Order: sequence, then C-alpha cells, then structure tokens
Amino acid sequence: MKTNGLRLNPKTKQKSIMNRLLQKIKKHESSLNVKRNLVNAMIIAFKLEPDDKLSEKFHKYLLELNKQVDESNKSGVLSEKQLKKTISFDKVVKLRKHLGKKLRLSQAMERKKIGAKDLKVINEFVILCCYSMTAPVRLDWASVTYHNKRGFENIKEKTGNYLVLRKSSVTVYWNQYKTSKIHGSTSTELPKDLARVLRRHCKFMKTHFPDNANLFLNARFEPMTRQNLGKLLENLFYSYFKKRISVSSLRRMYLS
Repeated sequence: MKTNGLRLNPKTKQKSIMNRLLQKIKKHESSLNVKRNLVNAMIIAFKLEPDDKLSEKFHKYLLELNKQVDESNKSGVLSEKQLKKTISFDKVVKLRKHLGKKLRLSQAMERKKIGAKDLKVINEFVILCCYSMTAPVRLDWASVTYHNKRGFENIKEKTGNYLVLRKSSVTVYWNQYKTSKIHGSTSTELPKDLARVLRRHCKFMKTHFPDNANLFLNARFEPMTRQNLGKLLENLFYSYFKKRISVSSLRRMYLS
C-alpha cells in the first residue's frame, strides 16, 4: 500500500486496516449481536497486538452497541430473526400441559426398568416446568444437584447449584451462573406447583438412580450437560412448532 509515493510502515498500515474494518462493521447489514461479536473479536486481537488508541475506538463502539441492545430489549420490539424463533408463551404453557398428560399416559415414572425413551418423556416435562413455572434461567438447570435439608447443610463448600427439599418448601440455590461474580449466590423458593413436580421427580430419581445426585440425566444416563439441555429444548420445540427456540428466546418470551 502506497501514499503519495511512499510505502507505509507496518504499524501505520495496521492502523489503516483496523480503521477500515471498524467502518465496515458499522455499515454492515447484520444484527446488533453479530456486530458485537465482531467488535469483541477485534478487541481480543488487540491483546496480541496492543494499540491503546485503536482499542479505545472499538471499546467505545461496543458500548454504543450494548446501549442499542438494551434499548431494543426494553422496547419489546423483536427483530425479524427473533420472530422466527418465538411463539406466544401461552403455547409454551399448553405444551407443558400436553407433556404432563403424555407422561401420565406413558406411565414412565411407574416402570421398574427405565429406558432412554422413558427418561426423555420425563425430562421433557420436568425441564419445561422449570422453564415455564418460574422465571427461566439460562442453561443452569443442567448442573443442579438435589438434596434434603440435612444433606445440603453437610456440604462444606457450596459452590454448585442446588435444589433443596425441605418439609415446607423447595428452594433452588444458584452459585454457578453467568453473572455470579457480580451478583454472588442467589436463592429462589419455588412456586408450589413446580415444587410438587420436582418432589415427585426427585423421588423417582432417588428410586431408580440412588447413587446419583444430579437432578437431570441425559439419554446415556450420565449427568446432563448444558449442551444436552439446550439441545433437548430446541428439539422439543421444533417437534411441536417447527421452530428451534433457544433458552434465550424462551426467556425473552416469558418477559414479554
């Protein structure tokens, strides 16, 4: 690259390229989240090749994008892409009731020997209850373990996510979640209807998987991962509504 017949040195050339990239990102016809991801990638690149002045430009634009995302969320106006991944929350409630009926008819919880299909029917209903009968969290239910009052008190270092069953209440304690460094440990006493579902589920788990404390297991009877949980919900919604609805979309639908 030449300017007035002179060859630019590498640093000047790098600055020129970065400035052009920033302008291209600003003009790019993409969602705010895509733009944020692109800007974040550039900010990470500056850690390898530091340039305070250029990095400040990208940080400033990232703040602008964050502000636009917040305003968009507050307005409740969904983008075209978001509309393709959303349904009314009433439909989620109807699906939950349908899955409850499906579970009762299947008698999966009453079987002596549990297969992967039985566990799938149980998981779909109980997990959807967790995401529709109380404010939905991210994919944190995947890591929850269940305990009675005494068992919970015996845990010396409470660093995980726990479901605690007491005589008069069922409470979930969150220690591992995205913003835990900011908000610290939180707890929620669950609504009675959801508490009833989870008491029955924990009784089932203790009967059939006595050596396991995980609230949910995957199809291989292993502790459920966040990826397993996200996939289960997406596949569930796609099978009934032909829409791959993520947990993020589900949370947005609950609030709208």
